[in-house]
Amino acid sequence: AAAAAAAANRTLRVVESVRGPPRVLLRERPALAFASGRATGAPYVLDVSDDVRHQTVLGFGGAVTEAAWYALQQVNDTLRQRVLDAYFGAPEHGNGYTLLRTHVGSCDYSLRPYSYDDVKDDFAMANFSMAHDERTLIPLIKRILTRSARHVRVFAAPWSPPGWLKSNDDMIGTLVPGLWPEERYWDAWALYLVKYVQTMRAHGIELWALSTQNEPWNFGANWETCWWWAYEQREFIADYLGPALDAAGFTPHDLALLAWDHNTDYVFEFAKEILNDTKASRWVRGTAFHWYSGPNYDQLDATHRFNPTKFLLASEACAGPGVLRDSWQRGERYGAAIMGDLQHHTVGFVDWNIALEVKNCTSTTQWCVSGPNHADPQGDDAPIAVDSVRQRIYTQPSYYFIGHFSRYVLPQSIRIGAAWSDSARPEHVQAVAFARPPPHNDHVAVVMNSGNATVNYALQVTQPAVEHVTLSAPPRSIVTLIW
Repeated sequence: AAAAAAAANRTLRVVESVRGPPRVLLRERPALAFASGRATGAPYVLDVSDDVRHQTVLGFGGAVTEAAWYALQQVNDTLRQRVLDAYFGAPEHGNGYTLLRTHVGSCDYSLRPYSYDDVKDDFAMANFSMAHDERTLIPLIKRILTRSARHVRVFAAPWSPPGWLKSNDDMIGTLVPGLWPEERYWDAWALYLVKYVQTMRAHGIELWALSTQNEPWNFGANWETCWWWAYEQREFIADYLGPALDAAGFTPHDLALLAWDHNTDYVFEFAKEILNDTKASRWVRGTAFHWYSGPNYDQLDATHRFNPTKFLLASEACAGPGVLRDSWQRGERYGAAIMGDLQHHTVGFVDWNIALEVKNCTSTTQWCVSGPNHADPQGDDAPIAVDSVRQRIYTQPSYYFIGHFSRYVLPQSIRIGAAWSDSARPEHVQAVAFARPPPHNDHVAVVMNSGNATVNYALQVTQPAVEHVTLSAPPRSIVTLIW
């Protein structure tokens, strides 16, 4: 009787974005009432079941790079805060980000290459200084943490050690091996990373996690990088970085290490080497990956099966080249990637630059160069682009596609069963569902239709009673359902 009463009063919130025309962006439609019983007559039925439980969600976010800092410095403070609120503000007006990635030393999206200790053979890191970041990244990150609507976890990744620690004597590019294969160089690099974590803490930024290397197999890059074989990374974590963190008073509970942090095509090969080692695995809480080689879901599944206690995190993604203004297709790429990653054990999704400056743009220009990027004059896309000449911002469709997840799929949500009944899956339609934590104690599903035709279907749920609601997915749309 209680279940029937709850079902009788339940309604469905529907938030949709549609390419159109007319264009619709995160618009909430009037609520719909559930009907009791199983769905009949709908061509497709999406069955959502609490009885099937998968991974717990960590969150969604983006990267604060020096390029993002620079872009935001080019606009007035009102616009600057509008961008930050759009990402980290409450769901009424922002995407509610809970993850923030940044870089250790410079990356390609820096104004120039820099490290925190360029004094050759300073193995004791006596000259270590983060004065550069104290003027740029650190104030911006602190501003975000102070004003964000939700708790934000900060994590960082190094692109390259100082050049003198590397076999090519340069932060740009890499040889194999990347780091000089001598103990004093490995000790120094571990000390450098520990000092980074300590300095961030001294500035009031408590790191949640540290990647051991951004894209360790990026051999041909013309920007900051460093090659690591999987066995080298295992040894570095087990015998150098882990002990250095221990000596500095950190524990794996205080700071998680992330393995791999590169494309999905070799994620399992690299991760299993590290996760199979007791000492290294003690520190490594998860494996991070990027989207640039395609989804490769078999690799994600294999990594999860190998050690289900370690999470998978999509830690970097961006479309490009340049900023393609109002590109719905690039937005759909985000929607499909987030949907697919979540369906394959991933606990979160982190975009690349939260903002980039567009150049050579006019009011009618569709494609614009972006940056700054010291290695690539074209740059890449970002969900929000900044036009310093006109003192305005351009919000891309990708921002709204991310928002359909980040605003409503809260941290600690659990992915639950979502399957099309009788294996009748509509073409071009994807769906994923979650049970949200207290105090919400409700459910969310995201449904994306990347096809050019409307798809009629029914949402069918079983908790607290069997009930359904009839829906339609407009062509080229993404919809978040809350009940």
